[in-house]
Amino acid sequence: MNTSGLQDILPLSPLQEGLLFHRLYSGDAPDVYAVQLVVELTGDLSVPSLKQAAQSLLARHPGLRAAFRHEGLSRPVQLIPRHVALPWTEHDLTDIRDAERGQRLEELLRADRYERFDLATPPLVRFLCIRVARDRHVFVMSNHHLLLDGWSLPIVLRDLVTLYATGGDDSELPRVRSPRDHLEWLSRRDRAADRAAWAEAVGGFDEPSLIAPDAQTAPAPELPDELELELDAATTAALAPVARRLGVTASTLVQTAWALVLAQFTGKDDIVFGATVSGRPADVEGVETMVGLFINTVPVRVRLRPAEHLEDLITRVQSEQTRLLPHHHLDLPSIRQLSGLSGTTQMFDTLLVYENYPAAPHGTVGDAEASGELRITDMRGRDATHYPLTLLVHPGERLRLRLEYRTDAIDEAGARSLGEQLLQALRAVVHETRILVGRLDVRAPAERLHPAAHRGEDLALPEVSLVGLFEEQVVRAPGAVAVEFEGGVVSYGELDGRANRLARYLRLLGVGGESRVVVALPRSVDAVVAFLGVLKAGGVYVPVDLSYPAERVAFVVGDCAPAAVISVSGAGVVGCEGVPLVLLDDLVVVSGLAEVSSGSLGVVSGRDEAAYVVYTSGSTGRPKGVVVSQGGVVNVLAGLRGVVGSGRVLALTTFAFDIAVLELFGPLTSGGCVVLASSEVVGDAGLLVDLVVSSGVSVVQATPSLWREILGVAGDRLKHVHALVGGEALPGDVAGLLVDSVASVVNVYGPTETTVWSTSGVVVSGSDVSIGGPLVNTRVFVLDGFLRPVPVGVSGELYVAGAGV
Repeated sequence: MNTSGLQDILPLSPLQEGLLFHRLYSGDAPDVYAVQLVVELTGDLSVPSLKQAAQSLLARHPGLRAAFRHEGLSRPVQLIPRHVALPWTEHDLTDIRDAERGQRLEELLRADRYERFDLATPPLVRFLCIRVARDRHVFVMSNHHLLLDGWSLPIVLRDLVTLYATGGDDSELPRVRSPRDHLEWLSRRDRAADRAAWAEAVGGFDEPSLIAPDAQTAPAPELPDELELELDAATTAALAPVARRLGVTASTLVQTAWALVLAQFTGKDDIVFGATVSGRPADVEGVETMVGLFINTVPVRVRLRPAEHLEDLITRVQSEQTRLLPHHHLDLPSIRQLSGLSGTTQMFDTLLVYENYPAAPHGTVGDAEASGELRITDMRGRDATHYPLTLLVHPGERLRLRLEYRTDAIDEAGARSLGEQLLQALRAVVHETRILVGRLDVRAPAERLHPAAHRGEDLALPEVSLVGLFEEQVVRAPGAVAVEFEGGVVSYGELDGRANRLARYLRLLGVGGESRVVVALPRSVDAVVAFLGVLKAGGVYVPVDLSYPAERVAFVVGDCAPAAVISVSGAGVVGCEGVPLVLLDDLVVVSGLAEVSSGSLGVVSGRDEAAYVVYTSGSTGRPKGVVVSQGGVVNVLAGLRGVVGSGRVLALTTFAFDIAVLELFGPLTSGGCVVLASSEVVGDAGLLVDLVVSSGVSVVQATPSLWREILGVAGDRLKHVHALVGGEALPGDVAGLLVDSVASVVNVYGPTETTVWSTSGVVVSGSDVSIGGPLVNTRVFVLDGFLRPVPVGVSGELYVAGAGV
């Protein structure tokens, strides 16, 4: 461009800088910020007069002649030449057969829309006139969004209509005000005050509100698809009275409704989405008639409170947004930096545009008597943004929604669902303003999660305790091997007798119904005997790992207020004052156990009575004891009997971790064998594999991190093993290794408070790992902060109900 022909050199507005960045970033992809306006004209059109009007339009508005440069500059600028050639193209389709004419028209429109502007070569606007019949034309004005905003477009069209009627003479039109006035006003703003206002508004926001978190950041190969929906006339008419009653704008009603939709969709109660603001301050004289890009994109943050009435939320949104009105011109990157988001994390991926612009011209064009009647019979605009979803709201007798969605990020069904939810939220805004926000569900009934979809099988369980299940196996096969440890074996009958003796001894010490008894023993058969003995006495066992720090062991012993402590000499366990310390290697205890009967005590524990107390890790505070019922254990064993049944199960987990319950009582209540790993073996993956192979272990349960170690030395020696994985999230690479290395893989999940495991799922590949579905007699729900089910694919909190809780 010849700089001698320049009329002005101007900086860019905040949004112009953003649009320029996206254009440069897009490479050769379609330019989403190219705008196309298609006007259908019916009647006697003078094409030369329309062309002259377009030429005069470019001469009248300097901003339409702008070009943009950035290379070699510290900041990009817009260059405005004094004169530009008119980009004008004509096509005549009247000679084409009717059947093909519509297709050819669409081809021309599509080609025009996809034709990229060279931002350095003005003007960034072009005109296309297509004759489709003797008295019908299609007029197309395309421009880059860098030049115009939605407010400017009706001004440009009104000028064009007038210039057509006057033969290009603009003397009857008002004086054009330069965008320079607006840019100068921006330069005088108190940027520190702007930043302070936005810091208060977005401070602490540290988790983005995204409907398509996995969407590619690269530009899409196609322009977005569009979908249109309407709010019924009655609800539309009722919006204005509600707005007046609450003292808010119609735009605030829509913003609040959209926040409700996003909150439900994302499962969050602190929501941010983008909104387009006019950027036309009353301080700038004549700003309402300026042509240019004055709009800006700013975040709208809405924090939902479940106990707040909807009408109070609406008025609060209005109040919070009103305080930001004087600061709407701050650029979005600066605002994002003031939030709690790290790095380049985006705040939102949806944009709301409430199109409350001056009316565009319609009806008769020019002087009907002088030039013959020419009418605008249809007008439609096509534009887009880089966001996965842009929601454009058009006021009218029926509120219209246009959803522009990137098909690489969201499909038509998803876009339609969000649009329908917005309509439902708007109905709530009209008819349910007194409802509590936490009780609103804006989805259609068919979309709401049905509890049956997350309900495990209803299974009738026998009215028998954990001890009862074990004793049934003793009666069935007393000579079968119950526990194998370091080469020795213990039969069901022997294990039962030893546990009965200990139970009788504990009863003599005062252990009774639900008395807590600390079991602080090394990994040994004695530990298994102790757990059974406590249960047979009617007590509740509290396992302690002797490898834990002495302070933690002492805390557990003191906190659970035990009726007795079972340990061995030299273990370092200190009992509480007045609490019996039963040392199994002490001669007095050995003698006492020998003197009592090995027969059954006949103590019957109910399923609602406690079985054990396991202490949490204390990672979020001090350790807390979780009391688990007999019925909960019986239920989880029934749910996993098909996995941990009558086979040979490796017990390698510390007894102080509730996973050990499954390793011990799974086989002992179904006729299987516990292959108990010693402390030395547990600490060595190679020795574990050797034990599994030599002992014919069929079931191994371990955390993903331990499985990684095991598989690193196992080779192909575990093809016969059925693997359970839990305690940590299962990475895809570990899952893939397991699937290739063992007979089957079951991923299990459950908090301690819900009895070991609550869900299970078979893993068949490393690319498809989940926690599966609920166990028998268990229900699971994924809920948001308001305890509402979240949509499929949306993060929430897992709630568990049923027999294991």
